[in-house]
Amino acid sequence: MSFQETSSRKQHGSEGNSVPSVTSPFKSLHNKAMLVKLTCRAPNLSRRDAQAESFVQDKLKDTSLTVSSQLFRGKENAVRQLLNDAGGVYAYHTSHTMPWTDRGPRLLPVSQYHVYSEKMRKLIRSLENRAVKLLPDYSRYVQADIAARGERARLEDYPSQDAFKASLAFDFFFSPLPDAQHFLFDIDKEDADALKRSIEDAGVAARDHVYSQLHDPLLHLLKRLRVKIGKEGSIFRDASLTNIVEACTLAESLALGDSELLDTAAELRKAIRPLVLNPEELRESPASRAKAVKHLEEVAAKMSFLSSGE
Repeated sequence: MSFQETSSRKQHGSEGNSVPSVTSPFKSLHNKAMLVKLTCRAPNLSRRDAQAESFVQDKLKDTSLTVSSQLFRGKENAVRQLLNDAGGVYAYHTSHTMPWTDRGPRLLPVSQYHVYSEKMRKLIRSLENRAVKLLPDYSRYVQADIAARGERARLEDYPSQDAFKASLAFDFFFSPLPDAQHFLFDIDKEDADALKRSIEDAGVAARDHVYSQLHDPLLHLLKRLRVKIGKEGSIFRDASLTNIVEACTLAESLALGDSELLDTAAELRKAIRPLVLNPEELRESPASRAKAVKHLEEVAAKMSFLSSGE
């Protein structure tokens, strides 16, 4: 097992803003979380477009330019719909886990193992079943896309049915977090300290991730509500409110028992609940809108201490 040595993160950020204390659950990750790695395979549907490339190079007088076309671009094409839905597997994975390393495994609370694994298996099974139903008509979808793309489309641009089937796959794997105290880690003090720092930094990044899931949709809503009714930018969707409720639920599942995160999610949920029940009042009453903005800004100000500020 290898790890990168990272510089120790400061224990305190800007005034009024600190990283989690040493008692934070994010400081003892190996007892409360595991790693999960999702591997995704999808067909490469980008093809170099020689005709369009020649036109662009000639027009701009630059022979270094390249042009590619995307296959199955039509929204109604069943292949495109399948691939778009395949992105939902990755989206669920990233939204219900926390960062660990770039483009690698992610943190999953042990308490969420069954919820995560059952949902992921359900999503993957659904995609596999749809692919099985789609494949017998694959050539028809290819011909439909060729017709839509016009004279620049070529049959050889498209993967065969077997190649398409083989290139669409998902797998996920669980593993424990590294623990410098484990007997397998017979390493010297310098390496042990570096490992400890890297795990602590990952804990801070994970906490920041949960914080952003609460803070970002709140800021998005406030940006809309601060604009006076009837002015450009004042319109908001009901989803801007319900998204915050969902963010609170998700944050609670990822909080690893962190009381500060849990309390913040509870306070934000309490503040947003009456707005969810009566969103029209925010659209029609300037007084109610201003009151809501004031309250939500107070909640946002209280939340700021949760971020490491990095």
